[in-house]
Amino acid sequence: MGNQFWEINEICRTDSFVAAKVNQTISEMNRFWPFEGTNDTKWKRRISQMSCD
Repeated sequence: MGNQFWEINEICRTDSFVAAKVNQTISEMNRFWPFEGTNDTKWKRRISQMSCD
């Protein structure tokens, strides 16, 4: 599964449309999982790895 995150990060570097959609998806996922104090969950770690900034 690690390769998928590497690949999406590489695509985001070259395609601004994909980067915008990924950032929108991350934002929606963060709204879905708004619980405080859960930054050490696998969910939060994976979402933070998908940053396209």
